[in-house]
Amino acid sequence: MGVTRAGSFAQKTTRLQKTSAQTVLDLQPSGAQTGLAADSTGVKFTANREFILSPALFDQIVNAYLEVSKASSSGGETTTVQLYNVTSGTVDASLAVSGASQRSRSNDISGSLTVGDTYRVRWNVTSASGTSGATFSANSASLLVNRLRT
Repeated sequence: MGVTRAGSFAQKTTRLQKTSAQTVLDLQPSGAQTGLAADSTGVKFTANREFILSPALFDQIVNAYLEVSKASSSGGETTTVQLYNVTSGTVDASLAVSGASQRSRSNDISGSLTVGDTYRVRWNVTSASGTSGATFSANSASLLVNRLRT
């Protein structure tokens, strides 16, 4: 039984060493977008950066996460940050963010990504604030990809 544990530990250690490389893609290179309307629903900001998920990166993905940061004047709205698939016209992954100020990370979205497709990030108010004139700031959005080390 001791040999099995040692082998299991060695396999886990090797796997961790191989997956320690991380790629961070800034999905919103234009920086924070401030004064976005939070008192009505709908897409309030679409980033101008698009990226294509290359076969080389796709084959190395162990897991991927959408990480976002926002601030709100009232905190009464729910904003869904969407990884929009331009190729198919669908939202392939999303993360709901509520509260006055928050930094959030999604669960693993690697199973939702499609090789060769083009993506961009959108900020969508899905539940409006009850405060007239409420606004929010879309501070940042990134895609964190843990991948096999080459």
